[in-house]
Order: sequence, then structure tokens, then C-alpha cells
Amino acid sequence: RRIHIGQDTKDPSITLTVPGGQQHGPVSSAQITTGFADILYGSVRTVAKVSNVPGTTHGFSFYANDTQEVDLAFLTSDISVIHLTNEQLTPDSELSSYQVDAPSDAATAWHEYRVDWLPGVTNFYIDSELVHSIDKNVPTTPSFFLWNSWSNGNSWAAGPPASNSVLKIQSVTAYFNRTSVASSIAANPGACVSNPFSILSAYYADKNVTTSAQSAFINGSNLYIDTSSLDTQLGGNPWSGTAKTLTFLYTYGTETRVFVAAQNSGTYLITPGGIDTAPGSVLVPSITAPAKATIDIISVVWGKSQISTASVWNALYNDSIKKYSFQLLDEFFGIDTWWGTQKTAVIWYTAADGSFKAVVGRENAWVKFT
Repeated sequence: RRIHIGQDTKDPSITLTVPGGQQHGPVSSAQITTGFADILYGSVRTVAKVSNVPGTTHGFSFYANDTQEVDLAFLTSDISVIHLTNEQLTPDSELSSYQVDAPSDAATAWHEYRVDWLPGVTNFYIDSELVHSIDKNVPTTPSFFLWNSWSNGNSWAAGPPASNSVLKIQSVTAYFNRTSVASSIAANPGACVSNPFSILSAYYADKNVTTSAQSAFINGSNLYIDTSSLDTQLGGNPWSGTAKTLTFLYTYGTETRVFVAAQNSGTYLITPGGIDTAPGSVLVPSITAPAKATIDIISVVWGKSQISTASVWNALYNDSIKKYSFQLLDEFFGIDTWWGTQKTAVIWYTAADGSFKAVVGRENAWVKFT
């Protein structure tokens, strides 16, 4: 059956959806897994929001087979509790399934759900706090890790759901041993460094350089940007004879940020932590869209600055509602952010169909939302 995996760019996350209203035949669900199945012990930490639409199960699991399995699960019919299980090793094994209280706002706020599989014990954490340990039926077989949202109409899942049931995954941090590459990892531990930043979209002047930026600026667990070599790093000069800006939208944990820097303005090292450890970066603003709007604006950048003025956003929403074109001018944005230089505008937004888009153009150009 078709899987239902998507992306929410306004509330940055991967989405796993069980479509509502399924009544006959197999129930279409969603699942993602690690790309390898040789994990032997590890810690997987998932930042997520769960669904409160009854009729699905959300699972975060180490899985080799039905007797070598560790589960952290939500039943969306009652998200006040979390089910923690080491599956029975044999039919005669003692049961090892327990319940703990879930965060009261599990459906509306991001929380980290952590599963640690160790020799002889599995530990479960919520927001870095240990909530339960299980020392029975601990698996010993190399496994993969999976995240799923599913229903089959049985008494456990209590579905299918009447409307779409969506599990949102903001981020995953994992530390683990792989049996097939243990010697390689020991010889090159730096290869296992996890980067907590995710570059969603990047522009060099008005050129889309997202793919290049995602590879050029990742440096261990940091982002490192050298603005003296942007032409080389990003595949050429998109606007000869004009000073340019590098602008990119990225996430860190639950935050969505914008980085803006002028060409040849120095180097920038963005390290894990608060916005004060992210030079050149600001958080995206939270400005409510008008009732008639069919888009959600994420960020507006003009030249060297993000524009957070409500009147400018309202004008953009009005143009989107009326399907008007608008001209990229200082007068429109209410400020000259880079005096004497022809600027670029980047406006990121989510369209009515949920797709992630950007309006991009050079100063004086006429543009519109699509």
C-alpha cells in the first residue's frame, strides 16, 4: 500500500500519516527505518508531537523480529500514557510491558522520547528524565530502528481513525554500535559525529544553492560559513559585478532560524546552543496570517536583514489573497538594509497544498506568490 510520509515546513518536521476514513481492506499507514539493520545496542532520541486522533499507534522501536523488539508506543485513543515494552523472548517468558505518564501537551508541544538499549537493560527517557528501566526480555540480536504510525482495526490500535492521524518528527539524534562496521568506526570515530542543524533552503543572491549549502557548511556538529569563497563553494557567481548575500533557512531543535551574511563579510561559526551561539542568525517571527490567507509566510528577507514588520507581512498576505504582483523596492519593505547596493528578496512560505516555496527576486523586479 502507498505510504504517507511528508514534510511540514511551517512546523518543521517529517510527518507520518494514517489517512482518515479508511473502512475496507488493508489500512494504509506510514513507517520509516534506519538504512541498516546491524545495530547492536544504542540510544535513539526522537523529538516529536503525537496525534490525538483516536485509532492509531505511534511506535519508536528497535526491531529485529517479533521476539527481539524494544518499543516505546503511543495509542492515540489515550495519549495520557506511554507504553514501554521488551517483547517476550519466548512464549513462556514473563511479560515485560509497562505504562508511564506522557507529557500533558504531547500533541501540541515538542518532547524528546529516548530509547536506550544496553546489554541487559533498556532505559526509557522523556525530555532527558529517566522514566523506566526494563531488565527482562532484553534483545541480543542486531536490529534496525523504526518510527511508524499505523492502524489495523484491532483492539490495540482501536482504529482506523476517522480523520488523518499525523505523527510529527522534528529531529532524531542517535548513538549506536553497528556490528558490520565496528572496526571502521573505531578507526575513524569522527565519521559518527551527528550534526544537529538542518538547512531547509538557501539562496546566493537569487540562485537556489540549497544542495551545495547542505554539503559546504556542515562541519562536524557545527555550521561553518566562509563568505570569502562563496563563488567556489556554491557553484559560481550568479550576479557578476554586484555584492551579494547568502541567505538560508535552517532548523536547530525546535527552532527555525534565518542566516543572512554579505559576501566577503568574514567567517561564521554556528555551534549547538541558543541563538546567541549562532552569529548571523535570527529566529523566524511568529506573525499570524489573516483568515482569508491560503499561504503561511515563514520568513521575509530583504538584502541583509529579515523583515519582521507586521505591516509588510500584511501587505504580502493581501497581495497573495488578491493574486497581485508586487515590486521589490525599499519602499515596499519600509527600509534600505544595504545602502548603495542592489538587493535580493527571499520570501519563504507554505502554499495551500502544504508545499514549501519561495518568492525570490532582485531589487526592482516584479514577483508574485504561486
